Amino acid sequence: MKYKKITLFIGLAIIILGVFFMKFPKQSFFPNAQRSQFVIQVIEPMDTKLEITNRDVKRIEEILKKDSSISSFSTYVGTSAPRVYYSFSPVFPQESYGMILVNTENTEQTVSLSAKYRATLQNILPNAQVDVMEFSQGVPVISAVEVRISGDNHNELKRIGESVKKVMRNTEGTRLVVEDFKNNFFIDVNVNEIIANQTGYTTEIIADLLASGFYGAPLSTFWEGDDPIPITFMFDEKSRENYNDIINTYLGSPITGQYNTLRTMAEITPKWQFGMLTRRNGIPTLTVGTKFKNGYLSADIQAAIEPAIDTIHLKPGYQMEYGGVVENKNKTFGEMVKALIISIVIIFIILLFVFKDIKRPLIIMISIPLTLFGSMLGLIVTGNVFSFTAFVGLIALCGIVIRNGVIMVEYSDELFETEGLSRNDAATESAKRRLRPIFLTTMAAAIGVVPMIVMKDPMWAPLASVFAFGIVFSMVINFMVLPVFYAWFIKSSKSIENK
Repeated sequence: MKYKKITLFIGLAIIILGVFFMKFPKQSFFPNAQRSQFVIQVIEPMDTKLEITNRDVKRIEEILKKDSSISSFSTYVGTSAPRVYYSFSPVFPQESYGMILVNTENTEQTVSLSAKYRATLQNILPNAQVDVMEFSQGVPVISAVEVRISGDNHNELKRIGESVKKVMRNTEGTRLVVEDFKNNFFIDVNVNEIIANQTGYTTEIIADLLASGFYGAPLSTFWEGDDPIPITFMFDEKSRENYNDIINTYLGSPITGQYNTLRTMAEITPKWQFGMLTRRNGIPTLTVGTKFKNGYLSADIQAAIEPAIDTIHLKPGYQMEYGGVVENKNKTFGEMVKALIISIVIIFIILLFVFKDIKRPLIIMISIPLTLFGSMLGLIVTGNVFSFTAFVGLIALCGIVIRNGVIMVEYSDELFETEGLSRNDAATESAKRRLRPIFLTTMAAAIGVVPMIVMKDPMWAPLASVFAFGIVFSMVINFMVLPVFYAWFIKSSKSIENK
């Protein structure tokens, strides 16, 4: 008690140092799941035939069959696997989509094999988007880092989106930059009505003939028992393979009976158009997203792209916002911080009723910020990230240090009342006598979570690191600081003890 000011200064410095240390641990909302499985997605351009998707998926199958480290795999063409893991969202059936669910021997092989095929498969299928991904924990997202652009004009959204994609592609650590506006190949048929009418055709007749020939016209239904089999008329496969087949198609006039090629009656122009557009809250919205390579975190990519993306010029009526993991993290952490603040307020009110004095609850609450130093040091020493579970560990730690504070303050009051000690002596003696029980319970709790740190489980190791280091360091700091605060702020008179 001789160096009260120095001790208080040390306590304040430890709080500031704990806040400073918060910038060193990397942040990751949820880690990848520890599963002996990973997924290979094959996404072809829109309106790709199922036969082409199946052909490309089979090419990947042949490669996987030669890999002896793969236990087995299941293939899905035109649809995805069912919900094999809680955070996996099945894809709606579409002919341009294929998926392979790969089973490995252990989680280590999952990491190595997914990285291996992520680097090689895209080169095998250059016209398709091949995504090799591991299962993740937490809320499922399509891309780890997303930028949503909203506005009225689709072409302007596309222009802004190209600028965002350029930033993402030039950022170290990104892979598979995608957007949700899907382009599709269209053929614009501009019928010359004068020539068409002279030869016995109308625009409606030409449109009906083309639709029937290339997409099919239902003629009848054949029943095989209780199973209906539709009978459809269309051109044979060789007559609808490419662009030349369309322009050289012979169309018969139902009026004159003559046959003429399409190119003699219409101007045909191939072009790209939007095949799929998305809206968010009724407003056209383009989402550009990217995933990250092994060894990077979504927070790293987010911090790297934000300065460049914020410089992109937006016309009036257009806006950008960030989605993906960062949006989920901010939303969840915000709710957890609110819950933590509410719980601390409730605890403070309960302590007010118990002690009938505001000073003692405030002294006890001082122990909460003193936990930051040990918690952040634990993450730095063990190399773990600050994640959702680390925040949960921090909340649990607050409850324990409050309990220790209550024990010390209440016993100091008891010594002052029953043994007639001064406030200084009561605070000092309380720390001495409560050292053993608090030390034993603290060390038991800290050692109990050490196996989670040693196992390096990405889900629970951050929680254990925060809890183990935080509880030990906060115990040492509290034994130094809390008695000084008690002796400094609690008056020696017994007027406040009249309960």
